[in-house]
Amino acid sequence: ARRERLSGLLLIGPALLTIRSTISFATGSPFFYFLQPTLGNFAVGMLFLLSVLLGRPLVRRLASNLCPLPAHVLTVLWALVNIANGTTALWGLLSSSLNGVLVARTAGSLTIVATAITLSYFWFRQSLRAEGLTLHWGPAA
Repeated sequence: ARRERLSGLLLIGPALLTIRSTISFATGSPFFYFLQPTLGNFAVGMLFLLSVLLGRPLVRRLASNLCPLPAHVLTVLWALVNIANGTTALWGLLSSSLNGVLVARTAGSLTIVATAITLSYFWFRQSLRAEGLTLHWGPAA
């Protein structure tokens, strides 16, 4: 039997969840459990913005195989998505109960991400049109 190397993400995810849970359990505070991914949102948002400033937008690396998208604009959009998600979660953590945090994170994240997906979709359609391509939904003719 051939042993395949495990994905780094597959190893990092459970490790981070274990660390989050351990810190939360040790402190007895759900605040610290929710603070860590909130800080992660800010870090990812800043990483997206930094990639634009360095002239190497991350969205270009993630989406270049699909369609020539306006990478700088989309990278800034998804940086702002992460920062807005982090801001919503942090606001909830600092000003509300655990139930309030869960509602604020869920509702805020769904709204923010749905808006960004919609904008990304329309930019995708616009870039297709600029290339003279048309997207048709349904069975192939």
